[in-house]
Amino acid sequence: RGKPMIVELYGLPGSGKTTLSRQISHDENLRIVRIENRAEILRYNILFLLRHPVKFLVLFGYLVRGSSSRKMFNFKFLSFFLNRNAKYQKAKGYPLALIDEGHFQNIVSFFETRVSETQLRRCLKFTPMPDLLVILKLTREELEAVVEGRDFTTRKERGSAYMSAWLEAIQANNETLLHIVPSLNTRHIIVDSRQQVNRDELLALLSQLHETA
Repeated sequence: RGKPMIVELYGLPGSGKTTLSRQISHDENLRIVRIENRAEILRYNILFLLRHPVKFLVLFGYLVRGSSSRKMFNFKFLSFFLNRNAKYQKAKGYPLALIDEGHFQNIVSFFETRVSETQLRRCLKFTPMPDLLVILKLTREELEAVVEGRDFTTRKERGSAYMSAWLEAIQANNETLLHIVPSLNTRHIIVDSRQQVNRDELLALLSQLHETA
């Protein structure tokens, strides 16, 4: 069997990661990675730690430093950190796997304030790279509408001032990331899942990955 290939979707909240994963899930060669239970969380995090100890510990450090309270840390640790490590490790077991919210999404989840390009590049040095990064577009107006209509209970409990600052931060960090991505050693494509922009190109890239998997 050839080298496992991982496709990762990245985008701001509401950019259409789940929608796009459903659109391309009909491809029988593409396995969408889901973590089924706590046993899988534990098993795959142990494997991830054993195989990528430096990445695990450095990313954990970013999680700690990027959490403004113990409650926020617990929320991020349980909802994001463990789940994304497990997804990445589980994806290694398939010839061609899709992660609809992986380690690149830490840029949105971990940082509650704006960070510099240097800081972001340093974090990305310890971020597992997919074989294809699919970046979903979202305008500022669309993001604000999505956040207004979604739960985001843990974050909204911090108040409107916090939410406003967080929205500004994730938009700024997203723009910085988009500036950095072309210099990373990973193939990427930018799509708009709602307007079907570049969808055919994406499907062609998935076909190419399958041929080499």
